[in-house]
Amino acid sequence: SADPACAPWLLPPAPAHPERARLSRIELQIVYARLDPVIIFSLPGPDPASDDYLPFALLTKVLAARSAGAARALRDMGATYGIGGTSVDDYAHLSLFDLSGQVDPEASQDAVRRLVKDIRTVADTLEAPELRLAARQWRNEIVTSFGSNAAAARRILWQLRREREVSALPDLLQEIARVDLMRCRDVARRLISSSCFASGG
Repeated sequence: SADPACAPWLLPPAPAHPERARLSRIELQIVYARLDPVIIFSLPGPDPASDDYLPFALLTKVLAARSAGAARALRDMGATYGIGGTSVDDYAHLSLFDLSGQVDPEASQDAVRRLVKDIRTVADTLEAPELRLAARQWRNEIVTSFGSNAAAARRILWQLRREREVSALPDLLQEIARVDLMRCRDVARRLISSSCFASGG
């Protein structure tokens, strides 16, 4: 007879795909070296195949633009240099928004507060003009990306990670244009503002 130890109901559950198991909340890292410390925020986003992905990606572009403004203010104070936001969509089952830069150790607490303020409040402060600007810039980037074979190949792989047909790529510009302010605010509330880090002090 069959070994009861092999009964399917006794087998442990299959482990999650590594990319599905990463980052359930915003993570803050401070890396100390011989130079000023590097502050890194990693904001987890949805699976690229999710319907929430395009709104989240637009939000990260808005946040990257806002962080550039915050970084300029901090540079004027002499508190930082090189801060920037980066959207990461190279994984099959997750997306990320990374915000990082070096800060003066004595100004690090204030720098953290300034850098997370826009992340924390984006669901309430997002406005239609900055969303339209982010969407227009992204659509222009996509059109430009087909100017080289390597960039076009990366875009095709990105489309496959989204579990979309490559033949649907021409519709992408209209997909982005259809993401409206209310949709982005909804995604921001669920995926960003509800984070324990984003709602903290």
